[in-house]
Amino acid sequence: MKNILILIILFFFTEIKAQVNCCIDATNLPIEQVHILIPNKGIEGIPVIVDTTTISDVIKLYGDNYFKQETSLMTIYKYETIGLTFKVSLYDKNQVIRSIVAEAPFQAKTKNGIILNESTMNDIWKLYDSEGCFTSENNAYSVQNGISFFIKKESNEKGYNPNEKIYKIEINNNGLYGIPSRVNFEFNRKPIEEKLFVDCGQDSAKYIAAYNFIINDSINQGKSIAVSDTIIDLTRDWFSEDLGNFPKEQKILDQYRENKGFIWSAPFYSPCLTTLFPERRDESANNVLFFSTIEDNMLIVELLPYKGQFPEWRPYIGDLDRFNYYEMTHQNTSRIYLFVYCENGNLRATFSGEMHYGP
Repeated sequence: MKNILILIILFFFTEIKAQVNCCIDATNLPIEQVHILIPNKGIEGIPVIVDTTTISDVIKLYGDNYFKQETSLMTIYKYETIGLTFKVSLYDKNQVIRSIVAEAPFQAKTKNGIILNESTMNDIWKLYDSEGCFTSENNAYSVQNGISFFIKKESNEKGYNPNEKIYKIEINNNGLYGIPSRVNFEFNRKPIEEKLFVDCGQDSAKYIAAYNFIINDSINQGKSIAVSDTIIDLTRDWFSEDLGNFPKEQKILDQYRENKGFIWSAPFYSPCLTTLFPERRDESANNVLFFSTIEDNMLIVELLPYKGQFPEWRPYIGDLDRFNYYEMTHQNTSRIYLFVYCENGNLRATFSGEMHYGP
């Protein structure tokens, strides 16, 4: 009986050990091993490749025991127990890994001899024949091709000690000025729309509804359309005669310019439009949308075709600035829209017509 009990206990612990070892093998990440970091790509022996592997692949590999954080541009997944962090673009529908960060307890080195938590910033400067660092509140860092090296600094001091050891190394495929790669990138509007519902209130939904209406208007099919990030004080009383069934709105439009003292407001930059349409400031587009402010639940939008150059009588000016409303209106014909909204933000009515401009 005693022998049977011992066998059962041994079998029990063997099963536990087998299960634990299976989990460790699944991560494919022996912590005690020193891993080779490969700039622009990843870590030797680990199947996570910058610009290729997705975050869902990473979670399948390492599990869901991560700390998640969002910045204005990136979503960060930090596995503190293994010392690896993976970053993806907040606006990438494919959620492809854009950078891999290694720090303790992870052990790593580069093929050219930089060792995590042993080499110093001075070693980096000698190896890459460069001096100086970028700084943030708590870090100083050296950016090289496809790889960046970090040391810690005091937040209340401007300088840093180049003899500090490298405590963090980031592998990426960033472009000029640290802009993340766009390889395998597919733009995702959802985070923007969610953000703007908070930042711009109901205006965001109204701008999006107007934009979608215009690009789907049959008269605009096949046109390449950009969006200006500048709010323009567009003409409103042009639609007055169309509002016979909307007496309240008609009166507002009739009195709009008078109530403004017959003064046109200067154009101004709109962070909301920039965030709503970040990829619509297209320098090659042949048509540009200009938005007004939304007042009294009404919005004016004007679509102007890009002519390329000023009229012949102004040859010294050169090419038109397609995002300058006043240059774009010279001897041009636009499509102008009025959107009327309900109090709850739903689209109530839409009007449109042609606007002709002289010299």
